[in-house]
Order: sequence, then structure tokens, then C-alpha cells
Amino acid sequence: MKTKLMSWTMAAALAAMIAVPALAGPNPKPAQAPGPAPARQGGGEAAKHPRLHEAMRSLEVAKKHLEAAPKEFGGHRVKAIEHINQAMEEVRAALRYAQEHKE
Repeated sequence: MKTKLMSWTMAAALAAMIAVPALAGPNPKPAQAPGPAPARQGGGEAAKHPRLHEAMRSLEVAKKHLEAAPKEFGGHRVKAIEHINQAMEEVRAALRYAQEHKE
């Protein structure tokens, strides 16, 4: 139970770090809900599901930041990386599902 709670807490913290752009630095623009990502030329999978691809890029950046962290933080840094890897696999699964079901 305690391990599950810790996992959920770490996942929530990671999601907050990704979702809150203020943590990345000063932003002079007021916060707004993101609009649809611009469509890409060519009609590939990225154009069909831009938010999934953007989420994957965000997860990759977060993983690189954690991997470059100078400390272990009591094992929590490694656990957060494991959660990111799991999240990345879920995004890949969602993209495979979309491809198979032509959503």
C-alpha cells in the first residue's frame, strides 16, 4: 500500500513538473489552455495525433533532466525515471492502438 501510494505521488509530482511551465523559467505571457497543435504536412501519424507526440517529447525531455540530476534523492530520481519509461510505453501503446484502429 505504501509503495503504491509512493508511486502515485511520484507520478503526480512528475505530471505537475511537466504540466507547470512556470517551473521551467519566467514566462511573460499569461497561462492559457493549449490549443490544438498545428497540423503537419504529409498526413503522417504525428499529424493525426500531435498531442501524443508532444507528450512523448515532453517525457523525453523530463527523462533527460532527471538523468542529468547530480543526486540520487534517496532513490526517488531513479523511480521517477522508471515511471517516465512506463508512461512512454503507454504513449507508444496508444499510438499503436490508433494505428491499428485508424482513429
